Amino acid sequence: MSQSPFSRRHGYTGQPQEITIREDAPESLRFFVLNKAEELGLKPNAFRDITCSVLEERPDPSNWSPYPNIWNEVEGHVYRCPWFQVYDIIERVSSYFKSEDERSFLEDEKAPAFEKALNDFFVRKGIGWQLVDGIIVIRGPEEFEEAVKTARTTLEKTGRPTAGKHIP
Repeated sequence: MSQSPFSRRHGYTGQPQEITIREDAPESLRFFVLNKAEELGLKPNAFRDITCSVLEERPDPSNWSPYPNIWNEVEGHVYRCPWFQVYDIIERVSSYFKSEDERSFLEDEKAPAFEKALNDFFVRKGIGWQLVDGIIVIRGPEEFEEAVKTARTTLEKTGRPTAGKHIP
């Protein structure tokens, strides 16, 4: 049985980091996504299906064993792809967990656990995105987020839904 780490058990979280990352997917994020998805039970074959689909790559037919072959292929995809496709992969992993949760009767739902862990990581590392209901959306100071929501709502209410969709 896993136990939460010392810092969580005792309420030590530190201050959120200033947002310094928007148009990037640092190696630490790529590593975190790989490890958290695997920790939550995403198997190498399914993970390869996700990465190949997002990246429009053919799976390597010579890789047939989950570890280390397929897992190494997945890591290569995640570490080498353009930054914005990492966020596409995150959304697809979240969707995978959500569909798995719907098929399962387990009490531990994976999609919310993935979302919470990822959002906590974004805050700790100063990454200006968040995962909300399986979709990556912009994150910022509360005032900024409220202004973005208000602008989007106003555009939609005034008959400009297309313009509203262009606001992150």
